[in-house]
Amino acid sequence: MLRRLIFVLIVTFVGAAPSWAQQKGTWIQVEAKATEAEAMERISVYSAIMPEVGGFELTNGWFAVAIGPFSSLESEFLIAQFRRTGLIPPDSYISSPDQFVRQFYPPQEADQTQLADENPPKTTLPDLEAEAQIKEGAALAEETLSEARASESALTLEQKKELQTALKWAGFYTSTIDGLFGRGTRASMGNWQQAKGYDDTGVLTTRQRAHLLSEYYAVLNGLDMGPVTDAKAGITVDMPRAVVSFDGYTAPFAHYRSPNGSEAQVHLISRPGDRGTLYALFDVMEGLEIVPLEGYRKKNRNNIILTGQNDRILSHTEAYLDGGLIKGFTLVWPADRPEQAERIIERMAASFSTTSDVLARGEGLAIEQGQDSLAGLEVRTPKLVRSGLFINRDGYILTSADIGPVCSSIEVQNELRYTLVGHSEKMGLSVLAPLQPVSPRDFGRIRASGTQNGSKISVAGYPYGGMLGAPSLTHGTIAALTGLNGEEHLDRLALSHFPTDAGGAVLGLGGEVVGVLAPRGDETVRSLPSDVSFMTDNQAIISFLKEANVAHALNLALVPKDPIEIERFARDIAIWIECWE
Repeated sequence: MLRRLIFVLIVTFVGAAPSWAQQKGTWIQVEAKATEAEAMERISVYSAIMPEVGGFELTNGWFAVAIGPFSSLESEFLIAQFRRTGLIPPDSYISSPDQFVRQFYPPQEADQTQLADENPPKTTLPDLEAEAQIKEGAALAEETLSEARASESALTLEQKKELQTALKWAGFYTSTIDGLFGRGTRASMGNWQQAKGYDDTGVLTTRQRAHLLSEYYAVLNGLDMGPVTDAKAGITVDMPRAVVSFDGYTAPFAHYRSPNGSEAQVHLISRPGDRGTLYALFDVMEGLEIVPLEGYRKKNRNNIILTGQNDRILSHTEAYLDGGLIKGFTLVWPADRPEQAERIIERMAASFSTTSDVLARGEGLAIEQGQDSLAGLEVRTPKLVRSGLFINRDGYILTSADIGPVCSSIEVQNELRYTLVGHSEKMGLSVLAPLQPVSPRDFGRIRASGTQNGSKISVAGYPYGGMLGAPSLTHGTIAALTGLNGEEHLDRLALSHFPTDAGGAVLGLGGEVVGVLAPRGDETVRSLPSDVSFMTDNQAIISFLKEANVAHALNLALVPKDPIEIERFARDIAIWIECWE
């Protein structure tokens, strides 16, 4: 029965299998032996259950036992089926004929055409009807309903789950992947049969199962999905070997990248550690360029999962803690091939196995402010960094207009997520609302009356984008009550500042907010002296916040404060903001 099922599987999927001399397709190499005699012993075993077993001398002097030949798609389908049933070793792989020096089994005749009638191809299958069909290249007759039920009953639970998964992928099944062929699964099978022009029986024949799975796995065609063993990392996993190749180690990663510069990457994760190390790895992965911001995150006691996608790439990371070792992988794939990525991830997760070997600890699992790479991978950096101030007790933030619609994501001080609720390019202002409850220690009160020329001011900003951990005060004076082109909402300042100070609060002598520091602008168009700066003044701020319907408070007292007191107040209201694409 087993041999019959194997024969049905191969013939219904690929038709009559040609000889190596007639068609040099791909082969499934199952074993390699040091001598031809040893290889022949294994061939005799495989020939008892497999049609089309071949023996080949390899370029390295060893002797291979292989099954085939098949097309690339056929090989990928069949190797998956044979591995699941245990018919071939798990480390079997797909090989091309250019790895073979000569064929020693079956023996090649000098003139195969002339001797064809005298020496018909020998088959190990006892089924004479099937043998005749192989010779004639005829397709196997479709199974009857009872035969389909019988062949279905031989499927394992995992194979049944695989069929449900394929039906779900094809859009015919919406329930749980449990391997139980109940009413819902039968209905989905019937609907699939109707859509493909088969009789609607609710029971898939062997040919129909091969048809369904071939469509499911077709997206992997040409990727040469197969096992890669990285002995140093202690990991064996299926990879798209036609797309990525080994590119070096920077612990805790083994890197596999595309040699032609495409987005495709695989990074194996291997290092000793505990749960704290696993969680540190989670934090590091969130900060890497290969894990886009938008995606799913999960951190359990002994495993982590991170997914992400942007307009360029999508990625999937999973890692596990077991016996003091952390092992896992990251797949990075072009964003325009999501179905391909889904299939690859499934294959990688199902094939992932480890040994006790592990990479060295390598670099510390932490990303420092301003760091541009870690362990050979680029650290994700924001589009721009600006300063800002809390403007009310609900944690709303006032900042410059370049924190605006160009930001797909806004983070405050590396931990708080915000969204844009008010924006004015003309006024040079934006106001942000928290996506979670925020209770600032204090917030800025806006000066109610107009500013005065010559007044001393201080900017509360983050000149190094948060690297110092606290804001700095930069002192100057109001040099004019308009912009260079007469803009009434701007005041010109005699003050030098860093780019990331922009958006910060401009404070008067009483700690009142008299303005918001503006960016210096594009100095390739207009270069200004270093001590010429601008701020959006308090009256424009009040009008802007009213228009945005954001609560704010006014400072009417204007009581001067001690410089130390102003510095303490600035620490309570000033924050730094990251704009992410």
